[in-house]
Order: sequence, then structure tokens, then C-alpha cells
Amino acid sequence: MQFTASTLLLAGATFLSTASAAGVFAINGTAQPGSHVTLTVLNGNVGDNPTCNGTAAIGDLPASGNITCNALYALSFIWDTQNDGISATYSTPSAAPFTYSVPPTSNDGTTYVFGFEDDFADAEASKQFTANPPKSAVEFRA
Repeated sequence: MQFTASTLLLAGATFLSTASAAGVFAINGTAQPGSHVTLTVLNGNVGDNPTCNGTAAIGDLPASGNITCNALYALSFIWDTQNDGISATYSTPSAAPFTYSVPPTSNDGTTYVFGFEDDFADAEASKQFTANPPKSAVEFRA
């Protein structure tokens, strides 16, 4: 039997598409300048309830606030301008706070959408991710 590069690519793609993620870390949200910011953090097994999920009232930009989280978790944000992502500082019971640059994904001129998601083969990898953020995450320091 002879294998071609396309056969191997197809086999690899089939394997990857059938592998499902067990863990997830994501920060997603929407915002309306002068009104509100809504953010959700998923950190754990796929299908778990969010660790943070809530809406904060805001005024003119720049704006900042806090989002409701489960006990011992915390999420705060800063949104400087409509063209920028949201800076979201997230902390867990086992990790120091880390500030993520949550990129904008779309807007209709009124509602702005932000987010990113990282899926992991198992939930332990997700927990390690939050304790040791990837080098691609943008950290903001005051």
C-alpha cells in the first residue's frame, strides 16, 4: 500500500477532528460604551459553569470595573477606547493575578464583542495554563 502526503494529511486531520477538548480557558464578552461591559470566564472542564460571569455598568471611556466571580476568583477590567481590546485581570485561588489582552472580534457600531478561547486535551492542562499563562498572552503592568 502506498501513502501519499495528502493521504497522511487527511488521516491526521481526521484524528485531530475526532479528538475533543476536556479543558477550556476563555474570556469572552460584549460592551456598549456609556452603558455596560459583560464578561465571562470559562476555566476548567468543558461544560463547567463559568468561574466569572457578570455585567458592570460603565460611563464614558476609558472605563473600568469588576465582574462577579465564584468565591476566591476575581476579574476586573479596563476598556480604554472603542478600537482597543479589554484588559482583563483574572486571579484564581492557586495563581497570582494575570492581565490578559482580550481582543476585539467584531462590532456593529453599538455593541462591541471581545474574546479568546484555548482548549486543552485535559482539565489539568487548563489549570496549568492559568497558573503559567502562555508567552503569547499580553501582560499589562502599571
